Amino acid sequence: MKHLPRYIDNTIDADRFTLTKQEFSRCTMNLVGAGSSANVRSYPVSVLVLDEIDVIDERTRRECMDRVKGRHDYKVLQSSTPVTEAGGIWQEFQEGDRRRYYMPCPHCQAEIIFRLKNAEGDLNLKWDKKANLSESEHDLQMVESSTVYICEECQGEITNAHKSKMLRDGKWNPTSSSSESGVRSYHLNSIYSPILTFGRLAVEYLKARTNPGAMQAFVNGWLAEPYRPQEGSIDPDTFRVLERDYSRGDIRGEYRIIGVDVQRSIFFWVVRGFDKDGTSWLVDHGTAPSFDDLTALAETYECAYGICDTGYRTQEIYEEIHARRPFWFGARGWERLPHPYKITGVDPFSPMKDKKFSKKSINILNVNKDVWQGELLKRRNGTNLNWFTYKETDSEYIRQMLSTNQKEKVDRKGKVKFEWVVEGHRQDHYWDCETYILTLSHVFGLGGAVIRTGKDLAKTSKARPSRPSRPSKSSKKSIW
Repeated sequence: MKHLPRYIDNTIDADRFTLTKQEFSRCTMNLVGAGSSANVRSYPVSVLVLDEIDVIDERTRRECMDRVKGRHDYKVLQSSTPVTEAGGIWQEFQEGDRRRYYMPCPHCQAEIIFRLKNAEGDLNLKWDKKANLSESEHDLQMVESSTVYICEECQGEITNAHKSKMLRDGKWNPTSSSSESGVRSYHLNSIYSPILTFGRLAVEYLKARTNPGAMQAFVNGWLAEPYRPQEGSIDPDTFRVLERDYSRGDIRGEYRIIGVDVQRSIFFWVVRGFDKDGTSWLVDHGTAPSFDDLTALAETYECAYGICDTGYRTQEIYEEIHARRPFWFGARGWERLPHPYKITGVDPFSPMKDKKFSKKSINILNVNKDVWQGELLKRRNGTNLNWFTYKETDSEYIRQMLSTNQKEKVDRKGKVKFEWVVEGHRQDHYWDCETYILTLSHVFGLGGAVIRTGKDLAKTSKARPSRPSRPSKSSKKSIW
């Protein structure tokens, strides 16, 4: 309080202490938004503090750094949650002396750091095996209560009770000797938090591993590391690791979904079966000349639901889906969508753009392409060990499934973005079909969903074109 500006009568001068500019007796602090580089050009400073620099435009951040130019005694403090390896904070960390917080192991007294995985890529967190219900399902309460941290040196189990003393006895050690003199950089993840338990971190990791789009947020926010997509281009021989010992056309899975990609004169289709635990099996794929043929395929493979692309020949597909509702869903891909998916209703015979559901509406599944293509990429590359194909998979299917990949691109402003690229002008119709199928399977709950079986569907008229019903005569007599 003694450094606040005051009048002669010792009362505080509130006019010199505002939200954007705060004058003290020995210095002035300016709070400036980084939305525009013009905001920072008129403030020469001796101490510069930049927060969340990975969301600041790189040009603006560099202009902020120029504000200490000409000062022989200055200090720059930068902090942020890292997003990508090309982001500002991670580059600054690499250019510094890369200090990490080392603590003595309570068992072997070796100096260790807290990190999620060891050098071999195995988890340093360990929980009771009884919590593993299946490959994709866990008893999260048991995981949270039984998780311990494994020392990488002695394999000793470190509990939450050990953490407080380890933090008190720890120290910052630089790990790089080639940095510029006087440039210190620090890294600290959420495992060090005295409030968060090892079990809580394990639960968040398991949830992020199975939920669409959550892994990048977990890596950035909890591990304080840039997101490195492990999914990229793979060769056909690696893809064949996904093959299992069954033949093409064998009906696999407790229920099946057919996905369709529409072209000018033909339909590409894929049938995939799912078990209740989320394991899926490629049943068959191919092309069909008409929508009636797709309906016949759905009956042959006892499919529970179907989903068809509506981006091409839209009105025609709407009417075909309407004649066979509610078996078929329409699919509409979006580059940007605030949710992983959204279901809307469309009346193909009404000019009104009404998204409300009615008896004449068809179901349109709006798909966030970035989210679900990312999820499919994990399965295609074997990251999720529950997505399989038949023995000696057709080479055309493999070629189309390998055509789409995620590439890193730097725009004119220096920002790193990931974009989806179809390499070599290849066709990616089967890729689109699998994307729609994966999305629809999550709509019904990929783990433990209970939906109609194909046999039950085949006995109804919902898989076949419906005929217009005759208007029923009113039981009431006319007043005329």
